[in-house]
Amino acid sequence: HNNPNPSKQGSRLKFNQDEILVVEDHLLEQRSFQIHECLLEGNCCSYTAVALAHPTELLMLHIGAHTSRLEPSWEDMSLWYQVQRQTKVLNILKEQGITSKSLPEKIASGKILHSGPCEKQSPKGCCDHPWCGTPILVTYPVGETLSSILPYHGPFSAEEATRCCRDCLAALRSAKM
Repeated sequence: HNNPNPSKQGSRLKFNQDEILVVEDHLLEQRSFQIHECLLEGNCCSYTAVALAHPTELLMLHIGAHTSRLEPSWEDMSLWYQVQRQTKVLNILKEQGITSKSLPEKIASGKILHSGPCEKQSPKGCCDHPWCGTPILVTYPVGETLSSILPYHGPFSAEEATRCCRDCLAALRSAKM
């Protein structure tokens, strides 16, 4: 199922339906996910997918760009930063015991592994394969991004916005920056 030459625009990888991605976390544990569909047409970095171990739950994959492959543009840096920052915030929220129906649960995070031999020079480096070392965050449930919700559904109510801000500020306050 792994396509050795996925389509690529700049540092953004575009994965196809039914493609299998293997994610390795910081503990070197591996989990496999099968792409269901792409959610963002223009800047294709979010997908729905299922875990091969539990194929009944639809998950959200957020795919960044590897730092060594970043194009000199704000959009590509933004992809990398979004995945890194969102992962850190979700980790902090979990550590603080903050849960909400409006916040996703982190299922997995790490880097994408590719099939075949990997010739990277260091554990944090990457080889010539376009997938090698690409950061990924897997969350549940599948939801709409804030930027796609606001234009269609309007802003949050004052109560929802206050609760969301309070939760996020509490998490960020406890972060060791």
